[in-house]
Amino acid sequence: MIYLYCMEDLNTNENPQTKNIAEREKALQESDDSFKERIRRKDELPATDLESRIGVYKEMLEPQVREAVSILVSKGYFTIDSGYDSRRITEGTQYIGFKKGMIDKSLLPTIIEKIAAKFITPTIESDDRSDYLLLEPREFINLEAWKEIWDDVVETFPNRNEAVPIKKRFIDRNGH
Repeated sequence: MIYLYCMEDLNTNENPQTKNIAEREKALQESDDSFKERIRRKDELPATDLESRIGVYKEMLEPQVREAVSILVSKGYFTIDSGYDSRRITEGTQYIGFKKGMIDKSLLPTIIEKIAAKFITPTIESDDRSDYLLLEPREFINLEAWKEIWDDVVETFPNRNEAVPIKKRFIDRNGH
């Protein structure tokens, strides 16, 4: 797959940390605008079955991971959160969090092979409740290229052939 990097983004002398923060702000604004458009349409306010399994309206997901999260949930993966890693925002690190035990660590070599030429270092981290697939860029990557990278990554996940349960708590725009 060919990644479309904006030459303007790659040829600027602007600080990469500043560019990563600006790209995150762009992602958040795009999410907000998408959600406002959905509210304006009113006929699409009830959550879809997939959104009930994700736990939020799809427009609330950052745009670069929106489709990837939808595909993962459709394949049977219980995702928790996703997007830019706020602990590593200046580096531009992206992640998708999974319910503990959902991500098979043996997938990592396949993911590495799939995106090896994309200036990304994938890792899997865990805490006591969750597993996280992190993608750390070695250079600035814009939102459009991130979307393509996430699309490639989710292709490596096999179908689990089981439905993700509807989340008990659906989070609306006000965090409720």
